[in-house]
Amino acid sequence: MTTNVLITVSKRGRPFRDADLRKIVSDALDEEAEYDKRQFGDTVATWSNKPLFTITRKTSEPQTRIIKTDKRRRAGKIFGHVDKGTRAHIIKPKRARVLTFKIGGAAKTTPSSLKSRSGKKGTTQVFTQMVHHPGVKARNFSKKIQEKSRGRLKKNIDKRIAKAIRKTR
Repeated sequence: MTTNVLITVSKRGRPFRDADLRKIVSDALDEEAEYDKRQFGDTVATWSNKPLFTITRKTSEPQTRIIKTDKRRRAGKIFGHVDKGTRAHIIKPKRARVLTFKIGGAAKTTPSSLKSRSGKKGTTQVFTQMVHHPGVKARNFSKKIQEKSRGRLKKNIDKRIAKAIRKTR
């Protein structure tokens, strides 16, 4: 996510020092990243195998915060599939002669919603040699959180700048 902020304020006729503005933006980014991380946590609150979300700063771009999950771990991979969705695909057994699973359940999440609910396990046992899976409709958690974050970040930076101006008077 990239947000451009144009700042045309001064304190007592002198412009803000770059370091002051960098600190204001950095603090606002840190606060927003923590808030967004909690939002991601809320989307998987009812999952039994929750992914771990971490905040990373890019050293090449100090005013950037990235929230990510470890895609090498199973929970991180599953989150990626649920967030971005999957195409229709065929599933075949790898270490057995048949697939077995239950149908008739309900998903814990819905597309374009950040809420997570209890869901429901399937009740009818199925045995088959192949499944034509229709794919998973993308939940778009990342996109939704980013949309909410954009406005919050600008307001947070504006509030911090106004506070810094009041301090200098």
